[in-house]
Amino acid sequence: GSRAMRRITTDTLIAALLYMASGYRTLVLTNTKALQTQYMQILAGTTGMVDVRGQVSYQCRLEPDLVVADGACQGGYRCQYKEGGCSYYDAVGQAGRSPLVVTNYAFHLTSLKSAERRLPNPLGEFDLLICDEADVALSALESYLTISLYRGSVRSLLRKELPPINTEFAQLRSWA
Repeated sequence: GSRAMRRITTDTLIAALLYMASGYRTLVLTNTKALQTQYMQILAGTTGMVDVRGQVSYQCRLEPDLVVADGACQGGYRCQYKEGGCSYYDAVGQAGRSPLVVTNYAFHLTSLKSAERRLPNPLGEFDLLICDEADVALSALESYLTISLYRGSVRSLLRKELPPINTEFAQLRSWA
């Protein structure tokens, strides 16, 4: 209700003031796309804030029945729209040039993965990081780092059985 809206407005106001007072290139992280939308509704017009989301949030221009995450460019096809005209890659490029960006924890963690592959982070470097709902940041990181192994997949791919669920870590190392 109104209490939640006041909190969102207060958090949004604090983020805007920190950005404007510091002059730093700023990244605002949220836990949900809905909160990103609220930031944009409040700040985009006055601060030039840019919003960027994951590939599932954008329609593929080459194959309109698909989202970008399922588009041909994900399979190695050199799409003519990737350098201009693709809503996803255009949004990432705009965010990479913007002094104030809002995104969600999941997208930000995925964009950091570029550094692991020795590619530049598509969003670039930021001087100030604002974590809205910082209490969920750790669980977002945990979710991002979680790997699921399924017995059937392990059995068919590795021709091994998964150890029992209560196996000690030292024993898991020898299994791996």
